Amino acid sequence: MKTKNLQVRFDFRLSQEQKELMLQAKKRGNYKSLTDFVLEAIQEKANKILQKQDEILASERDCAVFFEALMNTPQPNNHLSKALKAYQESLK
Repeated sequence: MKTKNLQVRFDFRLSQEQKELMLQAKKRGNYKSLTDFVLEAIQEKANKILQKQDEILASERDCAVFFEALMNTPQPNNHLSKALKAYQESLK
């Protein structure tokens, strides 16, 4: 991850254990700096959270549309009624 052209600073505090854990992950992940590792990890987590929320919202909208279709079903038109009648006749 490139850290050039960054314009906003974000500071936070962490325990020594947390820092050591992140340094180990940085080394094993072959990141150039701890900043590169932390920025990528934060961005990846943020994207996952947003994607999950988008999926939930889409799912809620889909449920509402499906429920509306079930509860307020329109009357069958002439073509559908004829098709049903033909189908029922074919079963006899």
